[in-house]
Amino acid sequence: MQSGSSSHRNWNGYRVKGKRWRDRDPSRVDSVLRTVFANPKLHDKLSRYSFVTHWHEIVGSRIARHAKPLKVVRGTLFVQVENPIWAQELSFFKDTMLSRLQDLVGSEMQIREIRFVVTDNL
Repeated sequence: MQSGSSSHRNWNGYRVKGKRWRDRDPSRVDSVLRTVFANPKLHDKLSRYSFVTHWHEIVGSRIARHAKPLKVVRGTLFVQVENPIWAQELSFFKDTMLSRLQDLVGSEMQIREIRFVVTDNL
């Protein structure tokens, strides 16, 4: 046992001297988030995917209950739908959805195609 020493071991088992991380004052969440979002690279990435928060406005509330944006890969937006019927129905509205996405996102993200993926866990 250590007596009178201020060192401790970190998660990897290495001996660390000085103030323990548990002894530090906690940071406020808002200050941590401001620091994280101040990173320009992260801000650019988040702004590209802002359409996810506006999905109901883009497709309407009825469609939004049955279709969710899944991912974007090389200009293709993959949309998760709950059955093949919704995939077929939404394929007729691809052009409308693309134009609404371009209006909302603008030139920040180039979505050129939409593909529908049928999954059970929507």
